[in-house]
Amino acid sequence: MRPLSLKTRVTLSTVVIIAIVITAISAVAYHELEEALVEVHDPMLCAVATTMRSHIGELSSRPTSADVEALLKRVPSTKAIELLVWSHREGNVQIHCSPQVKNARAWIAELDLTERPEPGKERMLTLQHGKYAYRAAWFRCDLADETLSVLAITSLRHAHHEMSEFLRMLLILGVSMLLAAGVLAAMSVLLTMRPIRTTADRLAGVTHRNLGAEHLDGIVTPAELRPFVESVDAMLARVNKGVQTQKRFIAEASHELRTPLALVKSTIQAARLKVRTIQEYRQIQDELLADIDRMNHLVGQLLDLARLEETGRNLAEDVDLATLLHSLANQHETEAAAGGGRINCDCPDAPLTVKGSPVELGSLFGNLIDNAIKHGPTGGTISVLAIANNNDCLVTVHDEGGLIPAEQIDQLFDRFYRADASRSRATGGSGLGLAIANQIVLRHGGDISITSSPAEGTTVSVRLPLANLA
Repeated sequence: MRPLSLKTRVTLSTVVIIAIVITAISAVAYHELEEALVEVHDPMLCAVATTMRSHIGELSSRPTSADVEALLKRVPSTKAIELLVWSHREGNVQIHCSPQVKNARAWIAELDLTERPEPGKERMLTLQHGKYAYRAAWFRCDLADETLSVLAITSLRHAHHEMSEFLRMLLILGVSMLLAAGVLAAMSVLLTMRPIRTTADRLAGVTHRNLGAEHLDGIVTPAELRPFVESVDAMLARVNKGVQTQKRFIAEASHELRTPLALVKSTIQAARLKVRTIQEYRQIQDELLADIDRMNHLVGQLLDLARLEETGRNLAEDVDLATLLHSLANQHETEAAAGGGRINCDCPDAPLTVKGSPVELGSLFGNLIDNAIKHGPTGGTISVLAIANNNDCLVTVHDEGGLIPAEQIDQLFDRFYRADASRSRATGGSGLGLAIANQIVLRHGGDISITSSPAEGTTVSVRLPLANLA
């Protein structure tokens, strides 16, 4: 079953709520008006009762039927009010009534004779006689030898007619209000949803070629929908940034791969120009293998970077950084000594345990030490320091170079960026090492930064959360 649209749901909800409110108000108004129309007869009935009571008081203690008939003639009834008088005399009910009252015994039979009014007080009643309703005042007059009961009656037919008209008016008014509420609710929803429709129309024209355009500018939105439009706009900006990053990545990767491929091609072409000795062919093979190794290394780094960017942070293995750093320093000691330098590793005796991947952390700090050896001065000292700092572990790798321009430091973690503008095969590398290092640090919940100056050298600082406090 197809779900209802938002416009339909809001319209139906509004109509239902208004219908409930109108019904409640109409019911209260109908009840109050009915009571008012019924009770409006009470003053007239009480006035007639007072007149009858005063005249009955003038009768003898044992009035005859003629006396009562004469009394009814002295207080003539009108079309609005009829009178019914009866008494109990020797077990026989004596009934006298206005000429218009028919079947007087049926009127008396409808009364609850066990709840008679107190002498001198009226009891107001609403009676259903036949198919019509009546309002009546019942009172008693005590004489010396007997008690007379008097019932003053008036019809509620006019009141019922007015109530029928009022009910018809309520129905017409209620239905009109519901229809108007439905139309207004639908129009309100349409006006409210217009910014969303406009947003959808503009988003339909978004492609990878125009992601950077200001697609949602100029859309006037209500305060409730503004966060939605702003979130969509921010999402487009993030997507555009990601797409541009991917474009640069593809362009730079193509450029990096084109160079070794061109070298391989030129080497093979040069080898085919003339006949060479076996030693020369072996030298050409060595050059080809070196170029292939560089391409293989670059492709491996690209795959590592893609894996790190796609993999979520789910690292639960305990890694002792002190042990790991000592091991890495020993592994790179030979490489540093070949250039006349050395590596100092200063780590505390107590374990510095973090949650993570020993392979990734080994790649991270191994890359930083390798960079320090390659880009530091010949014969310089590489210092590796690890300390516990509050809830974190701080690891720094320092070399004595300090030749990175300040304006380039923020770009060092970009893919394929190298401070060496010449992109030398000897010193430039692929420009992916620090980008991979940055992704590893982020996956481990830490941060990485670089400072460099000729006076103090270059320091790479990595901060990671300790395992027992992470």
